[in-house]
Amino acid sequence: MAYTTMIFDIDGTLTDSASAILYALQKAVSATTGREYSYQELNFALAIPSYLSLQKLCGNKWEEAARVGQIYYEEAISKIPLFDGMEEAITKLYKRGIHLGVVTSKSRTQLGRTFGNYPIHSFFEHIVCEDDTPYHKPDPRPLLNCVSLFGTEKSSVLYIGDTSADYECAKEAGIDFGLASWGCTSEREIATDVELKTPSDLLKYI
Repeated sequence: MAYTTMIFDIDGTLTDSASAILYALQKAVSATTGREYSYQELNFALAIPSYLSLQKLCGNKWEEAARVGQIYYEEAISKIPLFDGMEEAITKLYKRGIHLGVVTSKSRTQLGRTFGNYPIHSFFEHIVCEDDTPYHKPDPRPLLNCVSLFGTEKSSVLYIGDTSADYECAKEAGIDFGLASWGCTSEREIATDVELKTPSDLLKYI
């Protein structure tokens, strides 16, 4: 199957950001509730919007935890890299005329502080963030919103992500899904329509 449009998640798909997210979350929860969690216990937070994980962990203190977490996240974001081979793969897709987009659980502000700093940012035509819609993954509507911005048929679109929420979002939207196995922590549990072992594998599907 050849695709003319590829839409990506960011964390765990384009950027290797898991350690920074978990570091900030761990520190924020500890500072506001006194409870200590390991990274393994916090892994669930990588698949959902940040406010949901903070509400689950901190209850009515979640807004305070969000402010504290942002301070710690700011410490770590300068060290978040793109996955190996990602810049080269995205550049090649762009030069070959593939339309590129993003659907992410990041807010627009978070996007500007992180993903906006990478050179490949300018290659993405449409980006749908958490605060652009009242619906969030795994709800399919953010992805469908992005597809509508491109004005293309769903059959020509591949959505690439690393979590079960990404998979469910794509399936409910009726769009093919590519599992970013380089960033996935539960690869055996998530189905995929195309095999992606490294970012360069994306080039096989255009």
